[in-house]
Amino acid sequence: MLFVSLDPNQGEELDKLATLNKLLLRYHSPSCGHCTAMEPEWDKVKKDKRLHNAKIKVVDADVNITNNTKHPSAQDVSRKGVPTIYLIEGSSMIEYRGERTHDDIVSFALDTKTQAGGKKNKYVRRKRTRQVRKTRKTRKTRKTRNLPTKKKRKSKTKRISRK
Repeated sequence: MLFVSLDPNQGEELDKLATLNKLLLRYHSPSCGHCTAMEPEWDKVKKDKRLHNAKIKVVDADVNITNNTKHPSAQDVSRKGVPTIYLIEGSSMIEYRGERTHDDIVSFALDTKTQAGGKKNKYVRRKRTRQVRKTRKTRKTRKTRNLPTKKKRKSKTKRISRK
């Protein structure tokens, strides 16, 4: 199994690896508490024999690499934060959104349908919530109700017209 750890200066290497291999990629930051808490589970993922047999390369990339790479995952992770895990195969990219445990991550990488917590990275139209609908109704009813209009106050001072 190939395990690669990339530092911020190796952005071109990530682009090359993504075109040639199937990757399980984790973006992390050394100063992130969530990333350091996930480190023991990620070490188990690195050593897993199932990934070796499936010819999936495990890549650990520092989040600062996003400035030097052109891969779409770099732009995506800069909006989301770390730790973020992707399964990359050619030009397709699937984000892992499951539990941060060794078994769940490995089963996600091995499952081609990504039923173990992964979700394809695409636009999903969300339904409006009831709360939003209620506020829109109240806005309409306020506009259509016959509310008393403000009366203009007449000024008490007389205007002098100039000829």
